[in-house]
Amino acid sequence: MLKSAKWLEQKIGDATLMILQKVFGIILLAISIKLFTANFAQLVQNYINF
Repeated sequence: MLKSAKWLEQKIGDATLMILQKVFGIILLAISIKLFTANFAQLVQNYINF
């Protein structure tokens, strides 16, 4: 995959790469928020049951 990265970058252009970077960043942010809220809810639930 890394061998074709330069070729792929030339084919799709800088603007498309920036858009893809933003989209994947938003996806990673959504995943991290979901994991954080799930773990935080479990943590609060454990302390309430103490």
